[in-house]
Amino acid sequence: MSVHEFAESLRTLHVECGKPSYTRIRELAPEHPLPPATVSEVLNGRRLPKADFVQAFVRAVLRHRDGGDSRRHDDEVARWRRKWQQAVLRPRRSPLDRGLAAQDEEGRRWGDATLGCFALYGLDGEAVYIGQADTSLGGAVRARLAMLPDPVAEVELWPAWHLSTAGPALDLLERGVYRKAFGAPVDLPPSHRFALGGNDDDACIARRAEDLARLASSVLDGGPAAQDVRRTLAVQATQLARLATARFTRLTGQSVWEADL
Repeated sequence: MSVHEFAESLRTLHVECGKPSYTRIRELAPEHPLPPATVSEVLNGRRLPKADFVQAFVRAVLRHRDGGDSRRHDDEVARWRRKWQQAVLRPRRSPLDRGLAAQDEEGRRWGDATLGCFALYGLDGEAVYIGQADTSLGGAVRARLAMLPDPVAEVELWPAWHLSTAGPALDLLERGVYRKAFGAPVDLPPSHRFALGGNDDDACIARRAEDLARLASSVLDGGPAAQDVRRTLAVQATQLARLATARFTRLTGQSVWEADL
């Protein structure tokens, strides 16, 4: 069992046991600290927990489901410890590694293509970079990710398996990807899109808030473009609210409305 599969199975158990909030899980595990932020990272596959954490988490959600401890919980906790051992013994791969290693219908690894194009998407689903590769599609994606200052949530690949050398045909494919990003109808070859995960952090939210502050200042300055800036400000404020709400929910297990009660 991989780390990703282990996280999925923990999420399933969490739901099957009534999906207690992360705060409630912490309360149900007094024998071992279960910080809500750590629980969120574990359930989203961004961290492989230690054995003690897994045992405490499983026992806590079982307590929530059954209203207290039960003798059969010991067998269930032992079973989850074995699953944890399987995840530990299996080499860990990042979401990027898994995405590039995925295979198409003909058994070819998407990231192994020599030629092709790719798009990187931000947390709001908008393309933040579109480019092409003429030596290694996977290598080009890794290099660009290392250079971008803003977080990337998803990657999409268009291998040009039919091309032997870069040239006008590859440029044409790249233009098609650009048109798709702007919502234009375009006929493109099959693509592979996958999530990276782990980028929706507080630093990203802080940067978005700084951008909003700058936009708000420019509105105060007035000018003929003020109306367009107000429209941009409204759109980005909505996106920021969505990101902040999602971050809060993942960390606490509560909605913002529940927290206000």
